[in-house]
Amino acid sequence: MFQNIFKKNINQKSTSNALQTFFMGNLGPQWTSSSYEQFCMEGYVRNVIAHRCVAMISRSASFINFQCGINNDEGNFVEDMQHQVTKLFRRPNPDESFYDIMDKVYSYKLLWGNVFLYLKQSDDGALESIKCLRPDRVTVISDDIGDVIGYRYKYKKIKQDFPVRGDGSCDIIHIKSFNPLNDFYGLSAMESAKYAIDQHNEAAKYAKALLQNSARPSGALIVNATEHNNGGRLTDEQFEKLRNQLFSNHSGTNNSGKPLILEGGLDWKEMSISPKDMDFIENKHAAAREIALAFGVPPQLLGIPGDNTYSNFSEARLFLWEQTIIPLMQDITKTLERAFGNILQEDDLVIRFDRSQVADVSTKEMKSKV
Repeated sequence: MFQNIFKKNINQKSTSNALQTFFMGNLGPQWTSSSYEQFCMEGYVRNVIAHRCVAMISRSASFINFQCGINNDEGNFVEDMQHQVTKLFRRPNPDESFYDIMDKVYSYKLLWGNVFLYLKQSDDGALESIKCLRPDRVTVISDDIGDVIGYRYKYKKIKQDFPVRGDGSCDIIHIKSFNPLNDFYGLSAMESAKYAIDQHNEAAKYAKALLQNSARPSGALIVNATEHNNGGRLTDEQFEKLRNQLFSNHSGTNNSGKPLILEGGLDWKEMSISPKDMDFIENKHAAAREIALAFGVPPQLLGIPGDNTYSNFSEARLFLWEQTIIPLMQDITKTLERAFGNILQEDDLVIRFDRSQVADVSTKEMKSKV
């Protein structure tokens, strides 16, 4: 509708009562870039809903221990307390506990869709330590037919390649989410919630600008015809100067409410609806619910108004565990089971989360509803 914003109509004739109008309004949405730093800054650091979703999931799941063992002839799991993977889970590296490592694993998977674990082995092949690498520093290396042949870690001037061996093992364990558009990198929940996160952040900025500047809505700038302004027509120099001033000083959330000084027959007419009419607070809550939906967290647990799907908090927490946290842990353990099985050449290796701890959580939630 406003595709000719600030475009002069050279065929318009000047009359004694002519009006020249300049539309000033929304010129199209600007979305956050998908660079890792910008993504985490806007989605995790500056957005309270996404931050809380990630923290709630990762910190809850990180308290659940992992077990290593085999399934016996009856199909029952038997934990091996002396297995080197069990010992590795107990003490991953000198600087971090299992909780610290898993907090990073779950958080990176939710934020970026990819987790890269570096496994250090001794000269005789024994497992020594495991660390979680920042995913933006690791690149997947593939051959001409699309098979993964290694991983490259790069930090400042340091660059190291980790090849995939013939048996499928590698010192880098890649845990990723399903991505229909990429064979090598996973799709994160944060990526799916990106638009909702941007809307939520912009609503917060707009609310702040309203408080600071008493924001005014967009509208039309009208040039009334007078004997001193060439019958309501602006020269090219006046036109460019006015346009630049409007864009630089009166557009965007940070410039909301700045006074517009008019002279020479200029008049400002509001055209858009007021913040009260558009109810941007409700729009902000709707964006918050979409963010929670992308992460699989019931909005009720985040204190978002307008969502009472569950009769109480216990049902909401139980849903969080059954539909989000448990599937996430299963995904992680299955990938670790495959990776450690290749590294140690143990096809019968089983890695799973401690189901007794999860059962205790579920029982507690069920009892609290009675």
